[in-house]
Amino acid sequence: MSESRFVPRSSMAWVHCSYDSKLGKIESDWKREGGALAMDLTIPTGEIGTVWIPAADGAAVMEGATHAEKAAGASLVRRGDGAVVYRVASGSYHFTVK
Repeated sequence: MSESRFVPRSSMAWVHCSYDSKLGKIESDWKREGGALAMDLTIPTGEIGTVWIPAADGAAVMEGATHAEKAAGASLVRRGDGAVVYRVASGSYHFTVK
């Protein structure tokens, strides 16, 4: 299982990172613009990922045009400590927080 944690730093506006796992490339990109955050995440076939998204309220988190809690392939693990945590199946995701 792979895990992606977004830990914001005041001087960082964007990050692109990837990891070549045994099952394929895991990618995580995020960008802050104004008060919004956009995160693109790719989990290779056969993997399951855990993504931590900084948000006080899960209702503020979207995956594409859908609330993340209702998005296909994503399931809520927990809320707290300033983050919403989802378990995600293999595939590509576009999370946003406003």
